[in-house]
Amino acid sequence: MFTGDVWFDVIAKGEAPSQLRVNMVRFAPGAHTAWHSHANGQTLHVTEGRGLVQARKRRGAST
Repeated sequence: MFTGDVWFDVIAKGEAPSQLRVNMVRFAPGAHTAWHSHANGQTLHVTEGRGLVQARKRRGAST
């Protein structure tokens, strides 16, 4: 799923049947993830640096 050096830390995880997940994902320069979607949606909070995200039917919104 990831290309390059990526660090993935679980911050919180809900008890079943909850699907709540809170993760911190950090990417080394040049690292990335493949374009993908989440069936129940996803909220991203960029806390440092810059990147590209894509919303459904919209291309390449820069953060």
